[in-house]
Amino acid sequence: MIYFTDYIFDLVQNSINAQSKNILISLDFNEKLSFKLEDDGKGMSKEVLEKVKLFTYSTQKNRKVGLGLSMLHDLTAQTEGTFDITSSIGNGTLLETTFNHKHIDFPDFGDIGLMISDLYVNPNVENVILEIKYIKTYTFDLIQFIEHKDFSYKVKKEIEYTINKEIEEIRVDYENISRT
Repeated sequence: MIYFTDYIFDLVQNSINAQSKNILISLDFNEKLSFKLEDDGKGMSKEVLEKVKLFTYSTQKNRKVGLGLSMLHDLTAQTEGTFDITSSIGNGTLLETTFNHKHIDFPDFGDIGLMISDLYVNPNVENVILEIKYIKTYTFDLIQFIEHKDFSYKVKKEIEYTINKEIEEIRVDYENISRT
């Protein structure tokens, strides 16, 4: 995976495949980047939870390897971070990780606005909430667009623009504080 948003996108796809109706993506920029993904999907058993960090394990019948969780687990180790996942059958999954996002092995962040707008056009998505914290909290709730059922390219671009504009403001705040 090239960008950090590629990891997030893959994990959100897992949540969608697990029949999640509500997905929360939370990013908190402090000394370390905290990333949390919470869903209300079908959940995983203890046996599956023990295996998800292994590259050689997949719940997919059409492939023999798993990428998302195992690669994210490896990235946390490479960047002096933490990885914690809890889940139970019928109760969804909570993934909490931290990363040293200034570490040389941490990938470029990628375009989160594009990632969320790509989720918007997935017919199986019911609601995704994106929460970004750095000094202030920015929350974007995809349901405000999904409810209108206007799955057009124009709306997709509006979502992308709205999110990236807010992220740029957060980035400017971050750079201004970093200089002081």
